[in-house]
Amino acid sequence: KNDSIDSFYESTAAMMINYSWHYSTVKSKNAKLNFAVAPVPQPSSGQPVNYANYWGFASAKGKSNEATYEAQQFLKFLTVKNNGKVILGNALSGNTKEFAVDFDPAKNYLDITGKPAARRDIIEEQKSDPILGPFAYGNLIAKSWYQVDPEENEKILAEAIDSVNKGSITIRDALKIAETRINQLMRK
Repeated sequence: KNDSIDSFYESTAAMMINYSWHYSTVKSKNAKLNFAVAPVPQPSSGQPVNYANYWGFASAKGKSNEATYEAQQFLKFLTVKNNGKVILGNALSGNTKEFAVDFDPAKNYLDITGKPAARRDIIEEQKSDPILGPFAYGNLIAKSWYQVDPEENEKILAEAIDSVNKGSITIRDALKIAETRINQLMRK
């Protein structure tokens, strides 16, 4: 099946709207392809908007055991801007100790993985990056919506796009059908 990534790296599509992690996919499929990353085109009127697609770290809420406490402290350490210190606490004894930290784990993770940031201070740094910049900026204007079944939603939208591309349906009708199907999912 030929999708937008295949069409783009084969040079049969002039542009592709996709997620940041597909940059390396395109490069790995066609290392000689000369392309750049740009923000998603926006209507000239109105506020710019982008669609958020992300995975979050979580720990169980309402649990009051040591492992949950430790997990919450670790997630806080990973996601809060580094202030030069970290306080480690022992959930069993209640003892804490402060340690100097000379690195930012979130920044380090993003530098290694090449992913766009969610934290505003790191977004500011990434906005000037030719590859990550448009994605980082997109995170500032991104909207999200509750999805009962993200995989099914993606399938529904892909089918709508395919139907329009094949010429078997209008854009308006494809969107109406997709809306109906997604609303049915929400009612389940």
